[in-house]
Amino acid sequence: FPPGNLAEIAESGVKFQPIKTLKKPKMNPVREGDAIRELYNLLLKSIRERTADLERVSLAFSGGLDSSIIATLMRECGVNPLLISVGLEGAKELEYAEKIAGEINLPFMAKTYTLDDVEETLPKVLWLIEEANALRAAICIPIFWVANISSKMNYKVAFSGQGSDELFAGYYKYLKEFERPGKSIEQVLYRDVFQLYENGLEPDEKICSFHNVEIRFPYMDFELASFALSLPIRLKIESGKDSLRKRILRKLAKHIGLPPEVYLKPKKAIQYGTGVNEALKKIAKRKKLSMRGLINQIFKEMEWFI
Repeated sequence: FPPGNLAEIAESGVKFQPIKTLKKPKMNPVREGDAIRELYNLLLKSIRERTADLERVSLAFSGGLDSSIIATLMRECGVNPLLISVGLEGAKELEYAEKIAGEINLPFMAKTYTLDDVEETLPKVLWLIEEANALRAAICIPIFWVANISSKMNYKVAFSGQGSDELFAGYYKYLKEFERPGKSIEQVLYRDVFQLYENGLEPDEKICSFHNVEIRFPYMDFELASFALSLPIRLKIESGKDSLRKRILRKLAKHIGLPPEVYLKPKKAIQYGTGVNEALKKIAKRKKLSMRGLINQIFKEMEWFI
């Protein structure tokens, strides 16, 4: 069911009609200071609307840029979320997340997992996301753990920083697009945001729903997404060798008082920061398979209708 559409169901079939869909925006020439203030107001509004009915809420927390901004603004809205961090034993990112949680002054919980835990969780995740996708499985295993913890502790709503990298050009792949002539990077960002419901949000929804947890995405607010896509690319990437990217969001983090170690920290994808990707490689190697081969084998052997 495509987002922003109305379905008319009749004997002749189903007809979709777009009602409120994200359109490719025109680039908005805006001063950096004005852009920071508008982002702050829109994100605060998005979080306030999504926390208005909540007494207990959790947040998937890495201590990175996206989740730290959300945590800080949730506190500003009068909500104290439980910050949940997960990772393999020995993952240094857990210590870092705990340190940042202390600086933000919000309740924090971390849980470590083993190689056996990854192997046990993998089939469940593949069953939930319904596809043999190695990258998506590596990303979704930590989400599964966070949702499980949230549910067991009776936090039935969880927040996620999904969408920030697509809106503000956070991925390394965008540097190549940045160096290409024309406006190809703006087209790529719009396409990635437009397709995010299927490529990123839907798998998270499936996993959290399995644990009876509702997941909310404040960066995916319609007004915020529209404004972010209209920002000139120079506010997101400084050059083709920009190791940080998401420049305007980093300046927002500084504006709201987050420490330099947050807004100057390079992005580390969830599957690497938690150690899940490396764990999957070890499991695959033990079975004399590639990581993709491992995923395909487990997916093929699953008994879907029992």
